[in-house]
Amino acid sequence: MGLLINRRSGNFKGTLRKLGLDIFFFICLNVAVIIFNLTDIVHPNFRGFYCSDNSIRYPFRPSSIPSLTLFLFGFPVVIAITGLIEFAYFKLYPPKHRGVFHPIIVGLYRAYAYFIVGATVNQILTDTGKLTVGRLRPMFLDVCIPSVECNSTNDHVYNLDYTCTRTTYPGYSASEFQEMLVDIRKSFPSGHSSFSMYCAVFAVIYLELRLKYKMVRMLKICCQTFIMAGAFWCCCTRYIDNKHHATDIVAGAFLGTVVGIFSAYLYYTSLTYPIRKRARLSVSSRLSTSVTDRTASNNRQTETESNGNSSRSAPNSVEIQVDRTVSSM
Repeated sequence: MGLLINRRSGNFKGTLRKLGLDIFFFICLNVAVIIFNLTDIVHPNFRGFYCSDNSIRYPFRPSSIPSLTLFLFGFPVVIAITGLIEFAYFKLYPPKHRGVFHPIIVGLYRAYAYFIVGATVNQILTDTGKLTVGRLRPMFLDVCIPSVECNSTNDHVYNLDYTCTRTTYPGYSASEFQEMLVDIRKSFPSGHSSFSMYCAVFAVIYLELRLKYKMVRMLKICCQTFIMAGAFWCCCTRYIDNKHHATDIVAGAFLGTVVGIFSAYLYYTSLTYPIRKRARLSVSSRLSTSVTDRTASNNRQTETESNGNSSRSAPNSVEIQVDRTVSSM
């Protein structure tokens, strides 16, 4: 640990205090995610339906990419990319100064922190939209089988007073089916689309910011292309699997893109702000030094001119005194 932490640094306690605050507020941020997804405290908005609405008559299909698979794939990919590039960046451009933690630890912490916090914010915004809107998924009627007899007389009647008559679904347990009954009201926006696009956008911008070595320029472009293609494929599967409407997927992709750009921008400012600050300080010190030098040179020049004038005026006074003495004689 001695190679990773410098306990003799003058700002050791302040750095640990800042790290503790970061962890504390990150835990507070995740409380909302836990409440939205792992508890029954908040329920999605209960919305009705029209019997003539063909957009909710699609059959149920299992997900091509389950949520757990998406998270277990998205996080490790971005973490692996950032880890490899930070190690390579440290080898190519070793820092001249060292603070409390090793420069590799600082670089990894900065990249991981902005990525994970941004993913948490993206998830909170997505869950907020799902619970607030409560839009019905395309396979709603197949899973729910509402207690409303649809016929030609009530095709255009908004049915709000209904219950789901289905109690089980083949291949799913009773508890899993109860979760499905809640999940069929969380169509807008698409969580898969928002998360996949967030990871892709953040990774693409991160590669553009950190991987500037010209020898691997085409490798960088290939990685960025495959990452965006994977995120787009994930979005398409949500439409094919009858999990979301097209507008849900577009909204989720837009949300993930915006949060990804904003998180990457904050990460970029964390890289450039200390450099700009030091640059401003160095420029101001140079200006103050130049002004001081100019003032000193001006003072020396003034003193030289005054000494020259006094030396020139002394012989004249002697000549005047000699003339007066000769005239008096």
